[in-house]
Amino acid sequence: MRENIKQIRYFNRFYTAHLGLLNHPILESDYSLSEVRVLYEIGEANQVTAQQLSERLKLDKGYLSRLIKLLTKQGILLKVPSSSDGRALQISLSDAGRSLLKRLQVKSDEQIEGFLGRLSPAEGTMLVNAIKT
Repeated sequence: MRENIKQIRYFNRFYTAHLGLLNHPILESDYSLSEVRVLYEIGEANQVTAQQLSERLKLDKGYLSRLIKLLTKQGILLKVPSSSDGRALQISLSDAGRSLLKRLQVKSDEQIEGFLGRLSPAEGTMLVNAIKT
């Protein structure tokens, strides 16, 4: 068991370093990894509540609330009352948020493409198969 833990921790350090996940901000943007993940999850769902985001991302509700407030103030997110629960707000991306997410996704794809480009085709296939497993 100890060796498995050691290998997983090694992989986490390797992966985060090579994809630049420790850089703040990431993807040559003004945004943190947490902020980008919030944008991604909202973009994938179209509309979510803060509760749903908290559950999906396993983020502290107070921290998530501050992120949502900041991104709303920047015009990236929109909040509207839920039609099914007046206490909840539906959160979605604004036009600016959708545009930003699209740019970040292109940057992320380019970053991963660059990482894969340093591997041989066999190594790339082996990596993808390991991820699938």
